[in-house]
Amino acid sequence: MNLSLKRIFEIYVFAFVFLLASKPLNDPDFWFHLKSGEYILRNHTFPTTDPFSFTFYGQHWIVHGWLSTVLFYLVESKLGYNTLIFLFALLVMLTFWFVFRRCHAHLFVTSFAI
Repeated sequence: MNLSLKRIFEIYVFAFVFLLASKPLNDPDFWFHLKSGEYILRNHTFPTTDPFSFTFYGQHWIVHGWLSTVLFYLVESKLGYNTLIFLFALLVMLTFWFVFRRCHAHLFVTSFAI
C-alpha cells in the first residue's frame, strides 16, 4: 500500500474517532465538576465539606480533581458547552492517535483495534 493511501486511511479512521467522540457529555458527574470549579473560582478556596449534594451535605470532602474542574468551568463559562465537547473529542482522538502510533502491527489490524 502506498504512503498517500495509508495517510488517507489514517485520516479517515481518526476523523471517525473524532465524530464518535463528539457527542453531548452524559457523565452525571460532569455538572458536579462544573459547579465545583465555579465554587473554587468564586470563593478562592477548596471546599472541605460537600456543599452540593442532598444526602452528604456537610460531610468531609476532598476535591481531588480540582484543576480539571476549574478548567472545565473556565472553558464552559468563557467559550461554551460546545467548545468543551470539541476539546473532549479532540483529547479522545489524540489519545487514540498516540496509541495508534505506538502499535507496530499491520495498518488495518491497528485501525480495527482502535
